[in-house]
Amino acid sequence: MQLISVDAIRKIPKADLHNHCLLGGRRSVIEKYYGKKLDRFKAREPGIADLNKWIRQVLSPFFKLPGAFEKGVEAAFIQAGRDGVTKLEMSIDVYSGTMFNISTARIVAALKLYHQTVAPGIEFRPELGFSRRLPLPVLMRCFESFLDYEYFRSVDLYDDEFAQPIENFKELYRRAKKLGMKCKAHVGEFGTADSVKEAVEALELDAVQHGIGAAGSPAVMRWLADHQITLNVC
Repeated sequence: MQLISVDAIRKIPKADLHNHCLLGGRRSVIEKYYGKKLDRFKAREPGIADLNKWIRQVLSPFFKLPGAFEKGVEAAFIQAGRDGVTKLEMSIDVYSGTMFNISTARIVAALKLYHQTVAPGIEFRPELGFSRRLPLPVLMRCFESFLDYEYFRSVDLYDDEFAQPIENFKELYRRAKKLGMKCKAHVGEFGTADSVKEAVEALELDAVQHGIGAAGSPAVMRWLADHQITLNVC
């Protein structure tokens, strides 16, 4: 069997439709700015808790540095370019302004700057991400703060898929759909095939992030295929 090197794979033009901006930056860029090595993530239990703990304890301290938000965005575009990505749907959390105490204008400016200066050859489709842990009124208020820019092309729902019922987000997705935005959501990452089908129907999704739980049901897999629902498995 012939083995293909990572460098050879990187040279193949590809789409990245499941990218969390500040979690996808090139490690060496982050560590150089931080002045220290980041402990590697290790999953110990099923679910999202271990990852969230790693983000909170290991990665979050980096973002307390002045200018770290911009460096994180720059690192994400550097990594995408290095990986041979030619089409990029990269999400930025709508709650980032509050988390990092920065303005919406600064967030948008960073995305535009580093797309243009680091990876101008990438077809960039900026995306807004929403945490399932936050109340809908908070998410809607944050969502509205980005809309005047007419910059973002899609929306994504992520974090603990058991945090609250999927129906709670119907209003948000109706708003996004009305604006012509592509609608995606994390589901079936740890849930079942039925939860994938339920989310697609409830939120009128165009694509599913992960969706691997759907593999547990041939009927749901056929239904997804019949409705041309893409599963973006990272």
